[in-house]
Parts: sequence; C-alpha cells; structure tokens
Amino acid sequence: MKEFFTLTLTFSFSVSLFAQLSPTSLCFDGSDVVTDEQFWQAHPPFGTGDFTIEAWIRDEAPANNSSGEVQTIIVTGDVGLNDGFLVYVGNGQLAADAAGGYLFPAGPELRDSACHHVAIVKSGYELRGYVDGTSVSYGWGVDTFTTTLPIQIGNALPFVNDAFIGLIKEVRLWNVARTQTEIQNNMNTVLSFQSALIGYWRCNEGTGFNVYNYAGNTTAQFGNLTYGGGSPDWSSGCPCSCVAPTNPNTTNITSTKAKLNWNTNDCAVGYRIHYKQSGGTWMTNNVSSNIGYKTIKGLLPNTSYMWKVKTKCTAEPVVYSPWSSSVSFNTTMKLEEMTEKEEATLHIFPNPASGNVSVEIDNSSAINIVMIQDLVGRILLEKNFYKDANDKVKMDVSTLQAGVYFLTTLTNEGRRTKIFVKQ
Repeated sequence: MKEFFTLTLTFSFSVSLFAQLSPTSLCFDGSDVVTDEQFWQAHPPFGTGDFTIEAWIRDEAPANNSSGEVQTIIVTGDVGLNDGFLVYVGNGQLAADAAGGYLFPAGPELRDSACHHVAIVKSGYELRGYVDGTSVSYGWGVDTFTTTLPIQIGNALPFVNDAFIGLIKEVRLWNVARTQTEIQNNMNTVLSFQSALIGYWRCNEGTGFNVYNYAGNTTAQFGNLTYGGGSPDWSSGCPCSCVAPTNPNTTNITSTKAKLNWNTNDCAVGYRIHYKQSGGTWMTNNVSSNIGYKTIKGLLPNTSYMWKVKTKCTAEPVVYSPWSSSVSFNTTMKLEEMTEKEEATLHIFPNPASGNVSVEIDNSSAINIVMIQDLVGRILLEKNFYKDANDKVKMDVSTLQAGVYFLTTLTNEGRRTKIFVKQ
C-alpha cells in the first residue's frame, strides 16, 4: 500500500553506496512543507516505545541565513509540550527534540551543499544521532508522547522560521531502535515491505503534488491544510549516485609527467587512480578530496601509458564506484626541466656507436642501472652495474638495429636520459 503526506521532517543520513536510490528529491526553499494529515489515523502513536527516523538531505542554507539556526527535517506534535519529536539541522549540525529528550547540535557541518544521510534513534531513555552512518551524538531523558498531530517534512509550521533549505528524500520512520550496522547496510538501498517500517516517503515521484507512503495507507500533500505553506519543487541530485567519474582526459603531457583530469561527483570524498605503461603493472595514486585532477610524475619519455579513475564515495565504510573507462597517452620525446643540466653531465661516447658505448656522469653517485629504450618507450636493453662514483660503465649495443634510442641511467640521485644513435 502507498501513503501520501505533507510533512516537516528532520532526518538521519549516511553517505555511502547509494547507486540503487533514485536521484529525484524534494527541493525546499525555506517556506515549503509536505504534510501527512492521515498518518496517525493509520498508525497508532508509537511514542511509548523505541523508534528510528532516517532521511537523506542536502542542506543548501548559508551559514548566516536567518532560518539556518533551525532547519526542520521532520516533525510531529508539540515538542514545546514534550509531546512529539523534531529532527532538524541546528547551526549546521544534526539535532533532535523528542518528548523532553534532546540531542544538541553535534557532528560534521551539514550546510556544505553535499548529500548526507542522517538518523535519530530512540532506545529506552536514550537518543543517538548518526551522520553518514557514523555516531555523532548522544542524549537522554526521553519520555513518551501520544500526539496525533500531522507529520510535517521540511517545515515546522506554524513556526515559519524553522524551514529547511535544500533537498530531502528517503524519509523513513521505524517503530524499533535500529542498530548502527542496520542503518549503514540499508541507507543506500530502496526498501521493500518491512513490518517495523511504518512510514516510508521516498520523495522520488518527480511530478505532481503528492508524496506516497510506501509503508502505509496514507497520502501526503504539498502544503499544510491548517497553516498553508509553499509547495516544494521536484529536483535531482540527492542522494548522489556512487558512479564512476566521467570525461577522463589527459593534459599538460611532458616527457616525465602528465595531468589526469575527470568530472567530479558531487558526493565524492576522494578518488583512486590506476596508471601503468602499456602492458605493465598498475600503479596506484590517491586523491583525498573532491577535485577532478591529479598530476603524476616520474614517467619515462616517449612511453605509452594508460590510466583510469574511480570515485571514493564514503570513507567509513570505504565504498568505491566502478572504474571509469581507460585513457591512453604518450609522453613526449623532448626532455623537460632538467634536460639541459642532465645532458651536460651525462656523457655517452662514442655517439653515434656501433659496438660498445661508454657511459659516465660528472660529479654523481654510482650508476646503478643503465637501460636503453626505443622511441615508443619499449625497454630493449637493461643492465645493473652498481659502480663506484664517477666510474665509467660500458654497454654492448651491437645487437640493436640502426636508429635513434634513449639511454637512461639510474643513480641514487635520480634518473638521467640522453639520446644516442646506433649506426
């Protein structure tokens, strides 16, 4: 059965794997409300026992907004008379009042225009608050309540300054105390029927002026029959989908580095990059914030590389999206930055050569490895030497075909590369 309602709610959200949830949400502008006038007729009051309230939100109120002090997610009853509950964002943090018990504002800043999952759990005389699946607050002194006033989402009419600004969806009302594990495991999933789930407003209809209660037998409408109130708009964007970054591309390519770029995901907490030489082994690079680029260094000149990136959607538990499509690029032949200095101190003779070549580096530590690559970056010859400082080393290049090659030395001081010609 489905329910429709108009309500003002305060929710608990968790950021995690939400790929299964629709991006459609209700968008509140600071005066709107959705009200379920029928809910308590269909469900006897549950305020004498345990309960859990959950929701996804994206708070878009500025920190200095006049209605930013209290932004209602969900409310019912008269909390001033200790008969009902109110879940809200208070001064940018998750907070709640429930039948005389309080959760004072605590946890991360929610007015960051990012999607968050919030939850409030009443267990006995205790209240706990969760943001993105993590416990952030603890309260006590909760009594019981028996209100039959309508449930409101997004506003606490007639208190006109307590309205929400931003997106709300996936509002859930349980008549049991949910555990942290249960919250984490289900916050990113569309739910089917469960006996303890007595209110479930997905807010994903995308059109019209009604919101269905998928856990009951009521209908909620935009506005409030007694106090008026505006109608929210339908929007998209919360919760975000845990999807792979789009439009991966490579810029600023030189002989030893390249900038990897992609389109960001609104709810990302970071990204993971894999890159490798064509045919080689993947190497990992992490980005710890929601930015769409990373410069990788220490690449080989004239070498073909490929890379891919995935979104880190949550930090705890760690959840990643699938990988993006792979992108290929070639580093340039020209040596940059240290080229002139390196070519001035790296000596190859004779050059051109037909048999053995001698390799020497002025004022350097010992040469550990010498390798020779063709112009597409394939390693054709490689030899370990570990000679003393300033010692010459020799390489037999007689097996190479005539042409132009890169000779690279590795020392404790780094890499030096120079072009030589095989006759």
